[in-house]
Amino acid sequence: GTSVILEDVAVEVPKLAQMTLDLQKMFKSHEYDAIIFGHALSGNHHILFSQSFDSEREVKRYQV
Repeated sequence: GTSVILEDVAVEVPKLAQMTLDLQKMFKSHEYDAIIFGHALSGNHHILFSQSFDSEREVKRYQV
């Protein structure tokens, strides 16, 4: 059923705040509760979320 997924994203430091807002918006639009943490001085975020694969709806949501 369920997996925990960890992704890394990075941008130039001046763009970090906007990237954070964009990530929050994206995860909310796909109905995910994601944890975003990272290394601000490096412009890096780690994104942690869980994903179920036990239904067709959940698989399709992840494919988006």
